[in-house]
Amino acid sequence: MGIFTEIRNKTGSLFGLRERKREGLYLCTRCKEKKEWSEFYLRTEVSKKTGLKLKYSHCRACHREQRRIDYPRHRERETDWNLRSKYGIGKEDYDLMLLEQGGTCKICNKKGHVRKKGSRKGKAGTPIPLSVDHNHETGQVRGLLCLNCNTGIGHFKDSIDLIKKALEYLEESDGYIQTTT
Repeated sequence: MGIFTEIRNKTGSLFGLRERKREGLYLCTRCKEKKEWSEFYLRTEVSKKTGLKLKYSHCRACHREQRRIDYPRHRERETDWNLRSKYGIGKEDYDLMLLEQGGTCKICNKKGHVRKKGSRKGKAGTPIPLSVDHNHETGQVRGLLCLNCNTGIGHFKDSIDLIKKALEYLEESDGYIQTTT
């Protein structure tokens, strides 16, 4: 008689699954503790036998701990991949450009923009990284800009003529708004 047959005969099922279901407790594969079914996250896969969603084999607490450990490494890889796919530069190229610019925006030379309100990208008070400015027709990277300068150029649709007209307007009005009375 094999080892699996002995286990099945002792517990009523392989690895004591029936016994754990009767108790309502399941074993976390990481912390090795028996916990309630509600302590496990749902997976996206569905069981072929029951048609129900499957659960992870480790509990929520262990899952959160692993995410806390993996997040910085994952975030670094994601940033590098985004830069390569959108602009053709890697994280090293971005860091080199940032160093060459002195860590400031290429237009306004301001340093250290921070978020005023919390968002899905970060908490209030966290620094906002400089945006990669590029020519939308050729794809050539021009430099790193702060959020305000980058969106300003974007609103002018990268048009030198529009920017010249805006400059003329500001020079004519000398910063004052004329009102008729």
